[in-house]
Amino acid sequence: MKEATYKRLREEIQPGAQIARIGFTTAFEQGIFTDLEKRLTNFYNGGIHIQREASTRLARDTRRGKLDAAFVALPLDAPGLLVQELPYAEPMLAALPALWPAAKGSPAETPSLRSFNERPLFWFKREANPGFFDYAKTRFAQANFIPCFLEEPAEHDVLLARIAAGEGMGLLPASFAAIRRDGVVFKPLQESDAFHLRLGLVALPDKNQLVQTLATMAPPAWA
Repeated sequence: MKEATYKRLREEIQPGAQIARIGFTTAFEQGIFTDLEKRLTNFYNGGIHIQREASTRLARDTRRGKLDAAFVALPLDAPGLLVQELPYAEPMLAALPALWPAAKGSPAETPSLRSFNERPLFWFKREANPGFFDYAKTRFAQANFIPCFLEEPAEHDVLLARIAAGEGMGLLPASFAAIRRDGVVFKPLQESDAFHLRLGLVALPDKNQLVQTLATMAPPAWA
């Protein structure tokens, strides 16, 4: 059964390709993909290439046929692609400089976004990811959150270093709290139920069977 499925999926990747090419979004901390990567490597008998990029770049490369499918962060503008939402989401957390008063409270305390009004927030430009930018903008408005925006560094390690230096706060998916960084405190938000990042799959429309099979390989922890 596995060999028949494997052969069918081989037929769905780009003709002439020697390996399956799958994208993993860097919007989540990469540890969430550890079990999935093992499953995929085993399923494809080691014939797999993993590309780790921002979701918008993964969608672009999938649309151009450079990737067979990609695990991306949603919401995402992905015209021309099949989008399959997966049963995994993470609430957004506030990543705060340890010296800020809100970072010194009880771990059980959950500040609101509004409590950080006029505080500096590292954030990205709309052209970097219009889908998520507009989603977040709506959530900010609903929470009456009006920060002072700073341009967000492209690399997460640089972002965390600048937060640790006290330059401003960030908003990151909960998996990033696994990264222990001196000077940075992660705090859950009162708006966590309404402000989260979801995981999904994208592929060209003719690769629906591949998407469905990859979706079934999601680790139990994602359910």
